[in-house]
Amino acid sequence: EGVLDDNDHRERAAGIAAGLAWHAVADSVVFYTDHGWSPGMLKALAYCQQQNWPHTDRQIGKKGSS
Repeated sequence: EGVLDDNDHRERAAGIAAGLAWHAVADSVVFYTDHGWSPGMLKALAYCQQQNWPHTDRQIGKKGSS
């Protein structure tokens, strides 16, 4: 169970804003894709590409992921 309710658009917007603010001190954006790409993840990926931010996708448990 997460901290924020994805079904509440205000809480979801707050979570997205927090994630974008975190990038100011992060080296890269990592997408964990074990369960596929959600619409929100695809929007975030497009934003990363638009901003020229380094990003990668990983899967937990996949050999070679770190």
